[in-house]
Formats: sequence, structure tokens, C-alpha cells
Amino acid sequence: LILQSANIIFCKIYDERFTKMDSIVRFRAGLNEDAKSVADRIKTIFQEVKQQYSDVFTVDDKITLSEESIAYIVGQLQQYCLINAKRDAVGDAFETFISPSLRGGQGQFFTPRNVINLLVHMTDPGISSKIIDPACGSGGFLIESLRYVWHKERVRDQELNWPEAEISANEQKIAISNFRGIDKEQFLAKTTKAYMALLGDGRGGIYCENSLDRLKNWSNNAQANIQLGTFDLVLTNPPYGSKLKINARDILRQYALGYEKKRTDKLLKSQTPQVLFIERSLELLKPNGILGIVAPESMFCNPSHQYIMEYIEKHAEIEAIISMPEDLFQPHTHAKTCVVIMRKLNVNKVGNKEVVESINPDDEIFMGIANWCGHDSRGLEIPKDDIPKIQKQYELFKANKLNTYNSLGFTVRQKDIVNHIYLPKYYNPEIKNQISSLMNGYDLVTIGDLKDKGLISISTGNEVGKLAYGTGNIPFIRTSDIANWDIKIDPKQGISEDIYEGLKEKQDIKPYDILMVRDGTYLIGTCAMLLPDDVKIVYQSHIYKIRSNDFDKLDPYLLLGLLSSPIVKRQIRSKQFTQDIIDTLGGRINELILPIPKDKKQQENIINNVKNVYKKKEETKKLMRKIVTQSIPELNIDSNNTSFTLTDL
Repeated sequence: LILQSANIIFCKIYDERFTKMDSIVRFRAGLNEDAKSVADRIKTIFQEVKQQYSDVFTVDDKITLSEESIAYIVGQLQQYCLINAKRDAVGDAFETFISPSLRGGQGQFFTPRNVINLLVHMTDPGISSKIIDPACGSGGFLIESLRYVWHKERVRDQELNWPEAEISANEQKIAISNFRGIDKEQFLAKTTKAYMALLGDGRGGIYCENSLDRLKNWSNNAQANIQLGTFDLVLTNPPYGSKLKINARDILRQYALGYEKKRTDKLLKSQTPQVLFIERSLELLKPNGILGIVAPESMFCNPSHQYIMEYIEKHAEIEAIISMPEDLFQPHTHAKTCVVIMRKLNVNKVGNKEVVESINPDDEIFMGIANWCGHDSRGLEIPKDDIPKIQKQYELFKANKLNTYNSLGFTVRQKDIVNHIYLPKYYNPEIKNQISSLMNGYDLVTIGDLKDKGLISISTGNEVGKLAYGTGNIPFIRTSDIANWDIKIDPKQGISEDIYEGLKEKQDIKPYDILMVRDGTYLIGTCAMLLPDDVKIVYQSHIYKIRSNDFDKLDPYLLLGLLSSPIVKRQIRSKQFTQDIIDTLGGRINELILPIPKDKKQQENIINNVKNVYKKKEETKKLMRKIVTQSIPELNIDSNNTSFTLTDL
């Protein structure tokens, strides 16, 4: 179905290109026109497409859809101009028709056009730039960058009063000489060839190969036209996914990132393709060449991926990184991604040695956070889109005119990067400014400082295994059991007395300990205080236990109030990193800054307010326990005990 739909789209594009302005297009379905006439006309166009581009299409290529289906598709498409469309019609066709199982299995998630536009404009390819996409898919990056470069060429040639024929010849020369694409899927490579041919050429630079394989295993033609270290610009969105693995030893041996992080002499059993694509993309570039890539956000922040960042920092300078919303590739995948631009470092000759250029610690990295991408989680178009706004901020940055920093555009100096973390939200200037505004009335103290002073201690819980669930009545507290400063009165899982006794000393639970969700997504940072009746529990490893060791110096009720304050919640969101499919706060909890009021009366006010909440909660829980422990016939509730209002609670 996808190939048939693509063939009809190609007929549409061909008709747009080769129909004179004052002529009637043939790609149409007239009012009350019979389906056979429409289908016959489209098939005739396709024959012309095949003849015009015989090096792309074969004589066996046919449109085999029913006449009614062809007429329906034509009727739907005829009102649009695909060549000038804001969306990538061919890419959208692939997204629509390729089955989710194929997409997920191969990690093929085609890049939305607004992201393609962003990367092309940010990298700003020149007329003579040699450009390659080593995972070209349906050709989105190549098509858009070709149009971008052609526009530059046309403006220049028109200023020189060149004739149209010469301008067109120059455009074709650029496409043939400077554009290359690779995809290991035959039908994707063929589609890109056809798409580029229909737009004006460049089809000869598209190859069906495995970009990660040794170059000697490519076809002679591919080897002759694609060499390492020869490109000015790599634009790509390589396949990614935790389930995708490269385990061929012959491929892994080529890459520094194919070996274990600490023992570089030991080959990994497997590596994810997105990691190897980083290395291969940098290999394709000339010194000072630019890589623009869409990649999983976790690669640029997680401690487990620090070895990747260390490799990048040795070979390239990250110039920009932009967080994309989770909706970007939905409804196909929940993968959280970012757009990254990096420059391959230059190599200088010092005597007989090659020395890699050093990064200037004062160089600025542009960062942005897109919360909206123009469509929702169902893939439906919405009016909110931060991506064009970030592009404008970047243009101001490049022109040295970025005077207002916000989440849509700000800078971080290379020397201010912490622990190889390149995640924009981690450096969000709006949070920094909000914290700075509190300096006069609050002592700004990190949780790490409180730990160092012995005022608090933090630990995590234990897992008991699913076989332990339901073996008894001792509550096993999981992240979903914590909400609204409370632990559910009837947690989903109960464990046996024996398991509890085995973990009791290790868990060391005391009244007024605070439980905080450590891992998950939306629940991270959710807190609950354990009152005296709550301590006979076991809590899981995805939860922190935070204890005040000196109630006189740091009241637990005050600590809970501070941990739940909006500014701390914002910090938590900025420090929770995606790890595989869930987020985690990890050791970054120590970086959280608590705003402790300098005014003792203000502290007391917070303590009393939190205490009052718990007093009402405890009264309510006692009432609920009474209800659930009584049988319905014996139910007898004193009306005085049920007089709580919503406001009271």
C-alpha cells in the first residue's frame, strides 16, 4: 500500500512540475467523472514518470490499486500543491501507511517537517556545501536542504541577471555534485531517489547501503562517491530504540564506541545504532564540518551515557541543543528526543604530531526547550508550536542580538557544563532567575549541604519481587501509593510478616520520615510524611526516604512544606532525566535548593499549616478505617464525626 500510494504522489508531483501555468493539470478527478477515466489518466502519467526516470523506476513498477481507490486518492490530493506544501507529503505517506510493527522494529520514525526546517536553517548550508544524510529515510532532510540551497543559488544568479536556463542548470549541478543519501532499506532509498528526481535531480547520490558497515562492503559506486572526511554537513535522524542492537562484531570493531567504556580493548556484545551513528556521522565530516542530528535526549545527560559525551567532547564542540516535546514522534513512539548541532574539531599539525583543537571554555552553547511541536499525542494538528520561535531565538543568537533569555532560547558557557550534562532544562534560566529573586528573604540551601551538615539523611527502599505480593497485610508502598502528602489507606500490594521482619532493620522507618518518589515520570517529587500509625510498612527502591536528624534545627513539617513548594517542584522537573522508558531524579536530588525562610515566624507559619493538614488527614483516616472495618449492617456513624467540609480538609 505504501509503495502504491507513493507512486500516485509521485504522479502528482510530476504533474505539478511539468504542467504549464496556463494549462489544465491532468492529476484531477472531475465532478461525476467515472473512476476508470481518472485511473487511466493517472496510469498514463506514471508511464511518463517511469520513462523520464528510468534509472529510478523499473518497467515492472505499476499502479495496481483499484480504479475507485485511485480516483478517491486523486480527489483528495488534487486541491493541494505538494511541491510547496509545508508538510512532507511523501514522509507523511510513510508515517501513515508503514505498520507500527515495522516502524517500531526498525526504529524508523520520520522527522516532522518543522524539525527538518529548524535543523536546515540552523546549520545554514551554503551553495557549495557537500551534504549527506546517512539514514535518509524518505529524504526529508535532503529535500529541504536542497530547496534551501537552490533558493540561495537562485537569488545570487538572478542578481547577476543570469538566464533561467543557466539558473536551472546550476541547480541541477548542485544537486548532482553535493547531495548524498544512504538508507539500508531498498524501498526507502528508491523513494528518496524518485522524490529528488521529480524535484529536479540529485537522485544519483542516493544509495541503498548500511551506513554503519565497513565502506569496503558498499557497492563500488557508493564507495566512489562517499568517502569519510569529505562532507561539510551531515543532517540526519538515525534509527533509535533500546531494543535495536548492532551485534555484528565486524561492524562494532570499526568504532571506538563499539568497545567497553573503561576497557577499550574489549568489544561490546552489542551497541545501539544511534550511538554508532554519532561516530560515523563525525567520521563523514571534514574538520570544522557540522553535524545536525535528532537523537534520544538521554544520550546527552544520563550518567550511564557519560562515555558517549566524553567521546563527543574529544572530537566535536556542541554548538546548540534543543529539547523536543514527548509528543514529537507520537502517536508512533514516546521517545524523548533533542535536536543537536555540533562542529567537528579541527586537527592541527604540531611537528610530526596531529593535535586536536581545544574548545574555548568561554564559547557559548545555544539551548532551547520546546514544549509544543504543532501536534498533540494523537498526531492531530494544534496551533501551539514552539519550534519556529526557537529558530528565531537562534537567529538572534547568531547575530549577537539575543538579549532576552528564556526557555525558548538561552546560552550556557562551555565551562559551566556540569558533569557532561547537555540537557537544556537542567540549565533553564527561568528557574535560575526565580531562585535568585528569593535571596533576600530566604537562605538558599541545597539538600547536599543539609546532608553534609548531618541535618538530614537520605536512603532508598527495597524490592520484594512480585511473588511476595498478596502474601500478607503489611503494606508494600510503591510510587503509585503516594499522593497528596499521604499514603493510600489500602495500598495495592501487601506482604507477609516474615518479609517485613527481614527488611525492618534495613529500612529503618521512623515516624515523621518523608517518602519522596524518585523514579517514574509524572509522580517524581511527590511526597508523604509517615505518621506514627504508618511506620509498619516496606517501601520500594523507586522511593527516597528523607529524614530530619534534628527536629529543632529542621522541623520535618517545614522540610515537607519546602520539598513541596513550586520552586522545588520546578527544580525537580529540570533534574529528572529519561532513563530507558522512565525518568529518574537519581543523585541530582542533592542539587535541589530549598528556600528556607530567614524569618522564624514565617517558618512557624509553614509548620503550623502543614501540621493542620495532617491533623485533618489523620482524623479522616481514622474515620475511614472505622468505616472499612465495620460490616454494613452494623454501620453506625456519629454525625459529629462526619462534619468535615472540603475547606476544612
